[in-house]
Amino acid sequence: MRKRLIAFGLLGAFCLQLLGCGAGRPAVSGSQASTVAEVGDGRTPSPEIQALSLPELAGMTAVAENGRLALFAGQEDGRVALYVKQTGAVWSSAPLLDETDERLTEAQRRLVSSPIDILYYNAANTEQERNGQIASIGRGGLICTVKDHCLSFVYIFPDDGIQITVEFRLNGDGLSVSVPLDKIVESQGNRLTEISLLPYFGCGTLDDEGYLLVPDGSGALIRMNNGKSTGAPIQEPLYGDDIVVNSERRDALRRSMTLPVLGIRRNGRGLLNIVTEGDAGASVNAYTAGMKRRLNCAYFSFNYRATDSVVLDSSSKKAKLVKMIADTPNSAERFTLRLVPLTGAGDYGEMAARYRTYLIDEQGLQASDTATRRPLYVDCYGALQKQGTVLCMPATVTVPLTTYEQAGEMMAALIDAGIDDVVFSYDGWTQGGVTGPLPTKGKYESRLGGRKAFAALTQRAAALGVTFVPNVGVTDLYTSGNGYSKSRTAAALLNGTPGLQYAYDLSSRLRDKTLTPYYLVSPQQYTGALQRFFAGYDTTGLSAVGLKKTGWALYSDHHRVSIDRQQAKAMVLDACRYARQQTGGLLTQNANGYTAAVSDWILQAPSQGSGYDIEDGSVPFYALVFSGLKSYSIEATNLSADVQSVLLRAIETGASLSYAFTAQNSAETANTYLAPVYSSDYREWLETAAEQYAALRTVQQATGATAMVAHSRLADGVYETVFANGARVRVNYQKTAYTDAAGTVAAMDYQIIR
Repeated sequence: MRKRLIAFGLLGAFCLQLLGCGAGRPAVSGSQASTVAEVGDGRTPSPEIQALSLPELAGMTAVAENGRLALFAGQEDGRVALYVKQTGAVWSSAPLLDETDERLTEAQRRLVSSPIDILYYNAANTEQERNGQIASIGRGGLICTVKDHCLSFVYIFPDDGIQITVEFRLNGDGLSVSVPLDKIVESQGNRLTEISLLPYFGCGTLDDEGYLLVPDGSGALIRMNNGKSTGAPIQEPLYGDDIVVNSERRDALRRSMTLPVLGIRRNGRGLLNIVTEGDAGASVNAYTAGMKRRLNCAYFSFNYRATDSVVLDSSSKKAKLVKMIADTPNSAERFTLRLVPLTGAGDYGEMAARYRTYLIDEQGLQASDTATRRPLYVDCYGALQKQGTVLCMPATVTVPLTTYEQAGEMMAALIDAGIDDVVFSYDGWTQGGVTGPLPTKGKYESRLGGRKAFAALTQRAAALGVTFVPNVGVTDLYTSGNGYSKSRTAAALLNGTPGLQYAYDLSSRLRDKTLTPYYLVSPQQYTGALQRFFAGYDTTGLSAVGLKKTGWALYSDHHRVSIDRQQAKAMVLDACRYARQQTGGLLTQNANGYTAAVSDWILQAPSQGSGYDIEDGSVPFYALVFSGLKSYSIEATNLSADVQSVLLRAIETGASLSYAFTAQNSAETANTYLAPVYSSDYREWLETAAEQYAALRTVQQATGATAMVAHSRLADGVYETVFANGARVRVNYQKTAYTDAAGTVAAMDYQIIR
């Protein structure tokens, strides 16, 4: 090992000579900067760039430039920095700190200059955490090279037997930062589990002003230096938990991190951080000043290996919690970030606009034909199975909630009430209802009416002009049958046992063990199940199909051949695209970014954040990204404690309204897997739905159903949204009126400004 380190040291010295050493000189002018190509990976830095003299670039050397940016590297300390030609701003992997500031110790200053941190398990199965500045760079483990204007840093952790390569390349108006997984080296029996990439890039110091944007639900802001250091930081997996690993408790208010993007606004400048590769293995991290990371930072970490905890001998006093670690690393080829400095206001509105442009230009996102519609979404339930009695004997019985005929009557009642645009999602309509077997045998639920009655419902929906969307459940295995069983179909944990799934008590949020647990279907079964569904059921006349849960559920499977979440994401997208091809339309629920992109209808899109301790409020970042591209609703009005607030939130976010309806036996959902669907008799809500729909239609006429282009907070509980046609809409969630030069917004009301 010693000879190896000496060789690395010699190579490092050669690389330092290759890079050279910059000295302080005048800054580049705009006319000089404009002579370089606007796009591309970069070229040899011009003399003007090499001569730049700025405090943030001290000790760094220019590596590459293009028409917008210049990339600088610190050969001895592993720093990287971006110089933005248009604004003169510098974004760096390590903050510029005042050495006389006693609020940070010398040890803390070293910690916050780390470009990479890692977690691994040693041969004794004990978790170890290492800071790159101390355990790699400080131990002589840094190697840097420049080839074809690509900067490469190799971080060697000599005492830990781990080596990681990070590559930096200019890419148009941003910097691509990649970790090639095939270049990761492990030894000494150590197994790498997590990489935190550039944790302090663009971070805010103790004196900076601004905020961090996290993709929590609809989006949320964390103000820099907000004094909330006694709370918990955000450390959440992108796209929600791997739900095959079932938790003991589930917080009803906890939303998923829905989009692979973070934002930093610091002293009037903005930075966007996008995961472009390896997103399903990423986690969102955010800290405010005074927490473990001391400063205000938001960054992504990546799971190199999956881990799980298993209780051994749980029935005895010798029960032991053992950490299991996957043998196989993440299936992604690379973990890649795109760091994009913003040149405008740098606020979350510009962040959303730039991310939207990335999705359209680079990911092929297209506007759905449904994007300009603002329908009323109805989430209707057909039948469910629950424990009851037959001839005085305990038995599983099927309870009809909305028969096929009643569903048609519900559609007609909505139209008669003046709701002339309805998207009608119908769940639990196949054999066994919501908790029946996978719908692959063409069997209808006899308690709801049978095959002919369903065909009549499809025809009636078409005659009424209702968009009828039957939901197809391919994720949950409540009952074996139709060729699917626990032993052959269920997604498994790392130890190979099927991952049990539970309902959660609405008050305690603990597992409800009075209900029989179910299993998750392996993601590799999705498309095959859909093929059998379309072969068995008559979908003639349908313009869309629903895959509600696939919109948000992303989980691994370690049954026979391990499937990680990156592979599962690809399988989800294959299933969504296949289903959409069969009918021409797709509805998903609470969709993560990747499924939102392939959906035509998004039921109950996120409209709020989780309200984590360190957050300072929700923002409609999700809506700013997808407005004008997709049709989406917010949460069900009749399942909310505040009906008027739901209407205002729909107005604020350019969303449609939704309701969860049944036609009969609504009380029968108690103590079942449909317990969250309460107060669902549509007759009790018809008048309210019509009134809210009319109000939303008035707003739509003013905005022209155009996209949201800006959003701002006017005062506590008062917000303004600007639409592409110039219309402005203000909403007031307060119990008192709000007045300014533009007029008055009454309490719990809205104002349209044309």
